Amino acid sequence: MTGLNKVPGSLVLAGYDRSRTSNNLTVPISGEADRPLTIGLQKIVTSNSLKGTMALMDSGILTVIDSSVPGLWLPRSVYDKFESTFELQYHEPSDWHADE
Repeated sequence: MTGLNKVPGSLVLAGYDRSRTSNNLTVPISGEADRPLTIGLQKIVTSNSLKGTMALMDSGILTVIDSSVPGLWLPRSVYDKFESTFELQYHEPSDWHADE
C-alpha cells in the first residue's frame, strides 16, 4: 500500500498523481549523470480483466526509467503475459504492443 490514501500503487509516466502525495513532493535522484535511473518493480497485477485477477510478473525486478520514452523495459515473460491477458499483438514496425 502506498500514498496518503493507503491504496495500491499506480504508475504514471511523465508526471505524478498529486492525490497520492503530500503537498511537498521531493524525489531524490542520483547526481551521477552516467548512472541510469533505476526502480525496483515489485509486482504487476491486473484485476477485473477477462481472465480475472492475474499476476503478470513472477518476481520483482529492477528496471530503468528512460525519460526519453513513454514506457518501461520489462522481461519478455512479462510481455508474454500482457499479450495473453489483454489479447495484444506485437507491432514490429513501431516496436509496441497493441490490440487488433
